[in-house]
Amino acid sequence: MKLYISKYPLSRIHSHIEAYYCKFKYNKYYVPNDAKKDLFLPVVRYLDEVWQSILDLTVNKFLSKETGRKMKIKIDYDDLISLDDTIVMILKPLFVKFKEKKPGYPTIIDENLKYFPVELKTDEERYNWLLDEIIWTFDYLSTDQRYMDLHDNENFKRANRGLLLFALYFNTFWL
Repeated sequence: MKLYISKYPLSRIHSHIEAYYCKFKYNKYYVPNDAKKDLFLPVVRYLDEVWQSILDLTVNKFLSKETGRKMKIKIDYDDLISLDDTIVMILKPLFVKFKEKKPGYPTIIDENLKYFPVELKTDEERYNWLLDEIIWTFDYLSTDQRYMDLHDNENFKRANRGLLLFALYFNTFWL
């Protein structure tokens, strides 16, 4: 398999006033749950929206003409023989790098808490654990041990839980 994906084109400049305010005030690039008492936050959000509107009416009009990422993908027959192995080889290093770079943490939905250990109390701890589980799952699936384990084996159950978490939180894997 040969895979080439270009960088994102500079198609839009984003206003990050709210993110920088949160980094200054809370040392995080997002609004934490306890920020409800912050009286200055609505003003910052308004300024962020106004500045984004100005950018959209000026600079972003010219930049938006360049669209999409360039992709060139060549798939060989050998890649299809064991597609699960091919996918794991691609996803595992992506998740390792993503865990190093992630700036924030999404809210973990209450109905999904049954998949997490009880001792994890904050969304940050839960999301770190989630990424560790997904990375472990892809690491386990890249070994031949998975073919040896029976369906009632703990490793098999943990790998299935990791794949389920991957599917449940698929839309949270962005920076």
